[in-house]
Amino acid sequence: MGVFAYNNVMALIQIKALPQKSNIRMHKVLKVLCEEVASRLGRLPVGFRATFSVFAAGDYVEGSSAVKVQPQSTHPPLVAFFAMEGMSDMEKENAMRTVSEVLEREFGLSAGNVHITFHETKAGHSFSNGRMNYHFSG
Repeated sequence: MGVFAYNNVMALIQIKALPQKSNIRMHKVLKVLCEEVASRLGRLPVGFRATFSVFAAGDYVEGSSAVKVQPQSTHPPLVAFFAMEGMSDMEKENAMRTVSEVLEREFGLSAGNVHITFHETKAGHSFSNGRMNYHFSG
């Protein structure tokens, strides 16, 4: 079933977005995100990592519109999904679809208002937990 990474490092999901509503607990969102992406890929959440950072008010413009907080249907959160090489196209699509669905639900966004780029890391081009990360087919 695709990729296994040395040291269990499967994915890094980096989210950058406008400030969210005050009732959103980001640690909960990130935990749910790691758990649901891992589950969708048939994995345990160990090795799935997620971070969130915020654009300052006015630092994110879509067209000519700069806003201070996350709108429902514009200014999508920008997500960079990093994973070891070797995932199938279906696994990549499932992972990105899950990220989008979780963020739409948790942030109260309109369907499709999440922008994700997928970045494949070559084996031996990633270092964590004191070791190089490699992949192999499983």
